[in-house]
Amino acid sequence: MKINFSLLCAVLMVPMIFFVPILYTQAFPKQQTEKHLVEMILALLIGILCWLFFGYFESFQVGTQNTLPVISRSFGPTMFVQLDFFLYALVMFTGTAIAKHS
Repeated sequence: MKINFSLLCAVLMVPMIFFVPILYTQAFPKQQTEKHLVEMILALLIGILCWLFFGYFESFQVGTQNTLPVISRSFGPTMFVQLDFFLYALVMFTGTAIAKHS
């Protein structure tokens, strides 16, 4: 039951992550909308890579000092929920920072 709830939360967060940049476009001047959407999507892609290569290993304490970190069996619903909430916070911060400086 816990895994099903985690998967449901992760699936419900995905549309929210990608609709927030669309909502922020209303705060941008019309001429700069596409540029700012690209910036937010690029921030999301960089955030995904950073979380997978650094955040995942820190949050799950995978690997030791003598070995390279390897994604283990904990790569599951809990990981996706944490990644989704990280990306949601990232897109909210990025959108706010871009809107403030536009």
